[in-house]
Amino acid sequence: MYVFRLPLIVGFFVFFSQTVYPNDLSEYDKSQFNRKLYYACVQTMPPSISRVAGKAKIHLFCDCYTGEMINSVNKKEYEAMFVDLDIGRTRMTTEINKSLQRKVKSANSRCSGELS
Repeated sequence: MYVFRLPLIVGFFVFFSQTVYPNDLSEYDKSQFNRKLYYACVQTMPPSISRVAGKAKIHLFCDCYTGEMINSVNKKEYEAMFVDLDIGRTRMTTEINKSLQRKVKSANSRCSGELS
């Protein structure tokens, strides 16, 4: 079983992976998040893991990981990931960042079995 810390690139910034909020993302936001997160997951997989696990297992992991993140990230966290053009930076706070880190760690843990 592989356990690793996978940085994910979403929008214009990098975040690392549980504040309990209901998942309040719209279907459009979920669709956009899914597309971007899945692509970033596949593209940022460390080569050492890609060589051992192979493409099929990488895609299974990224599908699982993306689903876990979509089902746990709330709208406030989602919106904090992107640069707000009005203020020229993200609205990422320490609290949101810590929450996202916990969610990434949890998703990695739940999905890492897909790589073995």
